[in-house]
Amino acid sequence: MDLPDRSLVEVDPYEIPGLDEPNHEGWEQAYVAAESYFCSLGIQDRLLMAHLIGQVLRAAAKRITRGEDAEPAPLVMEEARGVIVDWFQRV
Repeated sequence: MDLPDRSLVEVDPYEIPGLDEPNHEGWEQAYVAAESYFCSLGIQDRLLMAHLIGQVLRAAAKRITRGEDAEPAPLVMEEARGVIVDWFQRV
């Protein structure tokens, strides 16, 4: 996978609904799930991992903002699988 233009991920807490609240356990679980998934695929580059996790968190947040009624973790995992499927289609 190619590194993105932005090597480091900047996650604005206002970009992800609920991330700035004291109880943001759902997003923490979503982060851990995405990290575990990408690790299981053998991704070891920390900058790439940070970029991918930030990408799927933001994508899930947009879906929630648009009105999807779901917990963050399942949406994040759908987005993570989509990233990998897209990558395999390109190679």
